[in-house]
Amino acid sequence: MDETPSGGHERTLTVSSGPRARREVPLAVAAPAGAAEGDYVLEGAGDLLRAQIAHGRLLAILPALSIGEVRTYTLRPSAADPLAVAESTPAGVTIGIGGADFVTLRLEGAPKPFLHPLFAPGGTSVVRGWPVEPSAGDTTDHVHHRGVWIGHGDVNGADAWEEHAERLGRIAADEVDTASGAVCAHVALNLRWLLPGGRVATLERRLHRFWAVDGQVRLLDIESTYSGARGAWVRFGDTKEGALCGVRVATGMEGSRGGRITTAEGAVGEREAWGSAAGWCDYSGVPDGRRTGTVGVAIFDHPGNPLHPTRWHVRDYGLMTANPFALSHYLPGSGLQGDWLLPAGQSATFRFRLCVHRGDADAAEVARRYADWAFPPQVRWAQG
Repeated sequence: MDETPSGGHERTLTVSSGPRARREVPLAVAAPAGAAEGDYVLEGAGDLLRAQIAHGRLLAILPALSIGEVRTYTLRPSAADPLAVAESTPAGVTIGIGGADFVTLRLEGAPKPFLHPLFAPGGTSVVRGWPVEPSAGDTTDHVHHRGVWIGHGDVNGADAWEEHAERLGRIAADEVDTASGAVCAHVALNLRWLLPGGRVATLERRLHRFWAVDGQVRLLDIESTYSGARGAWVRFGDTKEGALCGVRVATGMEGSRGGRITTAEGAVGEREAWGSAAGWCDYSGVPDGRRTGTVGVAIFDHPGNPLHPTRWHVRDYGLMTANPFALSHYLPGSGLQGDWLLPAGQSATFRFRLCVHRGDADAAEVARRYADWAFPPQVRWAQG
């Protein structure tokens, strides 16, 4: 029987689609015990799928599966040119998918890391150029809205949202690990959220996963694990100025310029969506006149996240963030407070997916793609 690079026997993976049909579903499951990191293939059922083991997970992209369909694959080592490439540059880390630029993670030029630009399939960026790479006609409000970012206006008293000198918090990267692969590129960061004067408000381990998917979408996963420095507690304060995951869309996509905001609960536009709770929120529009047509970006909130479903701080001027903490702002007069305490010695993990797509939320099947991520196919390993 064939041997894997780790010295174990070949493994077989049984995949069941469950109660829904599937199509082009990214799969991330626990890797089999003892399997080495690297590139593989999944062979079976007439398919030969690229696969990859990284950070303890087997990663692959499943083909179409009908309702209740079951397929069995054999995992074999393979050498393949990476489709998802992470390359260090003076700006930070640039990610390419299938030879096309996707996104750059920037670690300089701002008090916190951010992603900019962020390209939809076809090469149009869905985030505002200003103040990073200004374009003619860009709005110039809220200098701290740079591309895609994480930040919050009150973490143990530090402001890692706006950039007021007297309360300025910073998010500093101590360690950056990058990897390319047949299915995903990865960038992992060890981060310190710093109060003025340098005291640590919270620690964060942030993992980015950039999927090599084809067609109408690009997918980016962000997983953040927070913990207190030296086992201390962490408080996320009740403020609307925050994003566990946030986007500032391109100026032409703004709701005030004809863009469209929609949520998983059917809310449309800022009036219905702002402060509402939903598993996902989508922002679509035409970023540059009529040259490229409609594109969009959705943020998915995982059902396993604390405080799921998150609430959405989303505005017609182009801001969309997942912020579950601002209850006194979303529900004035209710008496509710959104302060959230992470007890001493504990950690909490939040998982989000960004779906960057052609067309609007309906054309891109955002609801289906969310369900495939939130309620993935059932898998089972067997070892021969």
